[in-house]
Amino acid sequence: MGSPDASGHEAIHPQLLMAGTVLCAWRLVGFPLIALGLYYLASLAQSGLLGAAPDTDPALRMVIITLGSVPSAQFCLMVCSQLGLTRANAELALVYAAMYPLSLVTLMLFLTLGMLLVFG
Repeated sequence: MGSPDASGHEAIHPQLLMAGTVLCAWRLVGFPLIALGLYYLASLAQSGLLGAAPDTDPALRMVIITLGSVPSAQFCLMVCSQLGLTRANAELALVYAAMYPLSLVTLMLFLTLGMLLVFG
């Protein structure tokens, strides 16, 4: 993977670190924006602008926003485990250790925005 640093420990591979950073940014910002887009489409459908006007429960729309905002490391780590990429798992665990504290901020932001949009 990476070359040893001054302490003799193997450094994190720069490409893996970059991929992990992009994954975190996508997961913390991209997915919630997609969820907000789905919320907007549900709002259009409820108002009848898309033709049908289904009885869309506000709690259901809040669930869409919530699920889009929650960080998920388990899937990536599970795929790495299944492929036998234990070193990648160890390095990605460091990336996810940084992602979860950051997700406290982004999760709170998107949930607050979602609650304002859904419940007024």
